[in-house]
Amino acid sequence: MRIDFDHICLAVKGTPLLRDVTLSVPDRAFVSILGESGAGKTTLLRVANGLAMHDEGRVLFDGAAVDDLPANKRRVSMVFQDARLFPNMSVLDNVAFPLKVRGVGKEERRAQAQRMLENVRLTGLGSRRTHEISGGQRQRVALARALVANPRAVLMDEPFSALDESLREDMRALVLSLHESLGLTVLMVTHDPVEAITMSDQVVCMAHGAIEQVGTGADILLHPAAEPVRNIFKDTVAIEGRVEGGAFRARKLRVPATIADGPALLVRTRAGVTTVKPLDEALGAEGR
Repeated sequence: MRIDFDHICLAVKGTPLLRDVTLSVPDRAFVSILGESGAGKTTLLRVANGLAMHDEGRVLFDGAAVDDLPANKRRVSMVFQDARLFPNMSVLDNVAFPLKVRGVGKEERRAQAQRMLENVRLTGLGSRRTHEISGGQRQRVALARALVANPRAVLMDEPFSALDESLREDMRALVLSLHESLGLTVLMVTHDPVEAITMSDQVVCMAHGAIEQVGTGADILLHPAAEPVRNIFKDTVAIEGRVEGGAFRARKLRVPATIADGPALLVRTRAGVTTVKPLDEALGAEGR
């Protein structure tokens, strides 16, 4: 599903939260919204799912305005930073809950929920209570619940930030795999620049309620168009990947590279200088 934001403005008590935001999210694309706290990222997500009403502009799904549709009629699902599971329900019943709300029969909804648990690699955990599983597993349950009702798009608000780094990597890989296999449109909010530029087909940089730049991960990394975008990379960034055929590759990130094919490390300094070196050379220099 294609999502269009057409000149969206929103203010609360006279304070602008969104300033004339116009953005197209292509069908089946993975798009990240990147920016510091207060940039308007989550507010834009809430406008998309109908949890916040804008003052001006339009939201369109596949070209049709949905401004008057309530959240439960928009067929978009939300994954939050915290899993927001029901503690009094089993894992299986948590996943099946959206189907129950839609009136799907008990046997069918439990069968669909079981298949979705298998998709997120939680086979055999359906009977457990949510306090009996790990934080990473709870986030997978939340993802399964978001997907079980076959949404037209999935909106994700900092879905990995509460997890430690190893669990984040597992969840990133899982989400990208499901994005590809299910043909989903995904709009994800994150404050992590590496996450955004490596996972996304398109990155949207926001500051003070406005869009500062839209481009590929390489565009944002190599050619920041405004000071707020440069400030996103205020710390040195190091990304492991591979060089193949003259390009450094890390998931969806592609950056020109002149070194031989093989494992490599891309480093962008705070001064904006980007280099790509063979991984063994880079790690050897780091150890000296």
